[in-house]
Amino acid sequence: MIKLPAHVEALTSQLLRNRITMVPSKPILKIEQVRDDLLACYVAEVRFRNRQFIFNEDFSNQLQAVAAWLIDPKSKPWLILCGKCGNGKTTMAKALRQFYNLHRVKDPIDNSTMGLVIVNSKEITEACRSDFKTFLNFSHKPMLAIDDLGIEPRELLVFGNVCTPIVDLITDRYEQQRVTHITTNLTPGQIREHYGDRIADRLNEMACKIIFRNESYRIDPNY
Repeated sequence: MIKLPAHVEALTSQLLRNRITMVPSKPILKIEQVRDDLLACYVAEVRFRNRQFIFNEDFSNQLQAVAAWLIDPKSKPWLILCGKCGNGKTTMAKALRQFYNLHRVKDPIDNSTMGLVIVNSKEITEACRSDFKTFLNFSHKPMLAIDDLGIEPRELLVFGNVCTPIVDLITDRYEQQRVTHITTNLTPGQIREHYGDRIADRLNEMACKIIFRNESYRIDPNY
């Protein structure tokens, strides 16, 4: 790696001081506390739906991976939870929302408390069609989770114009460097095939991918 001249490094540091990152600071906590707090948030979500919480090896691995991402200052700022239907991805996103509320994650600009807004990808697409102001607001949320990426139509016709709502939203949030979480049944390869190289490359740059390998918790042996 080429070492930059001292005066170039000095100017670079000066330029960076004038810019504010949109990524909140990682919580300064031990991994054990983060894991336990996140576990409590997850169990609360399961019990809220009157379901039985199941602790198994797959879930333990998922919990550890998300907890490690939460506290690692070098981890990528975005998070993608991939896997089959019904295996806990959305529940984990909701648990993260509770975790952020519990620890009062701060906005790096005005130091206000940030909350994770979770929106289904179909709702985002419909907002682009029928309530464009709401759609634009999704771009400016400090933290946004796009739930069930891939179930929405990739393109839609609005007043004779072809729009790509999810592509546009991800691109805009990428440019603004705003924290984004995603849950999806698509594999990374399917994401590239469905949304194209530009979006896939941006997600590769910005997002840590955690794969949920377990089967659906909704499976009923009587069906």
